[in-house]
Amino acid sequence: MRPFFTTLVLLTGCGGASGNNSPNRPVSGDPIVVLDDYGGSSFAELLEVRTWGDRIAFCSGVQGLNLYDAEDAEDLVFLDKVSFANSSFSYPRCQHLAIDEDREWIYVSAHADRMAPQPWIEVFDASSPTDLVSKWSGTFDENLEGMEVHGDLLVVAAHASGVLVFETSSDGSVEQIGQISVGLDNPWSVRSGPGDLVYVANGASGIAVLDLAQPAAPVLLTTLELEGTAKQLDIDGDRMFVALGSAGVGLVSIEDPRAPTLIEIEDTPGSALAVGFGASAEAVFVSDWNDLRVFDLQGRDDLVLAGREPLSFGSGATTRSLGLAARDDVMFSSNWTEMVSYRYDPDVTAPDLFVTPDRLGLPDTAAGEMTWNVVSVQNHGTRTLSFDSVRASARLEVSDVPESLAPGERASVRIEWTPSNETAFNGDVTFKTDDPDQPDLVIGVFGNGAGITIGDTVSGLVFPTLDGGTLALDEHDGPVLLAYFATF
Repeated sequence: MRPFFTTLVLLTGCGGASGNNSPNRPVSGDPIVVLDDYGGSSFAELLEVRTWGDRIAFCSGVQGLNLYDAEDAEDLVFLDKVSFANSSFSYPRCQHLAIDEDREWIYVSAHADRMAPQPWIEVFDASSPTDLVSKWSGTFDENLEGMEVHGDLLVVAAHASGVLVFETSSDGSVEQIGQISVGLDNPWSVRSGPGDLVYVANGASGIAVLDLAQPAAPVLLTTLELEGTAKQLDIDGDRMFVALGSAGVGLVSIEDPRAPTLIEIEDTPGSALAVGFGASAEAVFVSDWNDLRVFDLQGRDDLVLAGREPLSFGSGATTRSLGLAARDDVMFSSNWTEMVSYRYDPDVTAPDLFVTPDRLGLPDTAAGEMTWNVVSVQNHGTRTLSFDSVRASARLEVSDVPESLAPGERASVRIEWTPSNETAFNGDVTFKTDDPDQPDLVIGVFGNGAGITIGDTVSGLVFPTLDGGTLALDEHDGPVLLAYFATF
């Protein structure tokens, strides 16, 4: 695997994502079940997913553009894959897709990085799905991100350059005819609205509405500020759904298409990177980094958590979902090394255990002296969660485990450790519950290891601060964020 960033995370407070030690496979009583997966060791960095008709297309950093037949979501069938004229042969990275359903063309884009020195767009004819044919490719100066086909136009988010408007031709070529940057701070993606309108996920500035009645001179109609970072959009009628990164998922009214208004934001534990609406299930599907989340939208004005599917390699290590597309009650998720299809059944209810952090650091201590920390256990499901038992490594004691948790209820569980010596310790705690897809949820526990852990006294460390000053940890009282992991 080739990660986007290799940065360090050090927090002085407890936090994390759920642990999962069970293979992701269909389980009776679970509202979200795995239908099929396709991938393996040769796949990595699966990014944007698009679905149209019976097909799904997605980008892979090491496998290029992939096209699959998904008529039967329980049996994904490989059709074809291609790399690109303007990228590395060994690492044919693409980031974003747009589909021209009428022409059966797929537009692929990539921003500049060390593997692709210039942003590029390439257009493929997918009318013969087992033989993708390149029609045109070109490089650009602007750093390209998400795209959308809007009639005869290709509308592209371009970060610092705003939004670019291209005219598409019958030979596959595209020619830039318009651009707008004023009021667009950091566009990530674009989605078509009614008539001449397009909606822009405008990063930390929320949502922007553009009028393309005159494509050569786009007009910014209005903006809607939102918490978090608007990464991706989906639309159903008069409702818009926004992936807001660390802030979760937003529900927006577009009853007046030219002036969106916020209905609510539902926080999620991870980083919401992609969102899709499942029409037949009346549900919003969210790619939330280490898991997938489903929100019921039958009320249209209220996002209600209805299910969650943790992502796992099956060995306790978590993978991540970077892209998602919805079709009725099925969601297709790019889970880093696999394309996975899931089905959501709104009539099924189940308990769902969520434990944070999934790897607990204990303050350093001397031999024979007890130290402790806590984890938070919460029921993210729709039925009462029952705890059957807890199993822990030697010299760990677990207390305050509840007998049950109602939907949404949270409790703190205390984990104590009394070492026999001062060597580093690595153990685990297993929560056995009636959660159908995680009946044995395992978290790691460590102590007396190298580095900084929660509760340690730190001296001699001085760091620069955002305001240009310095911070000495041994002179500061309270939590400190030392570093933050940059997501996508």
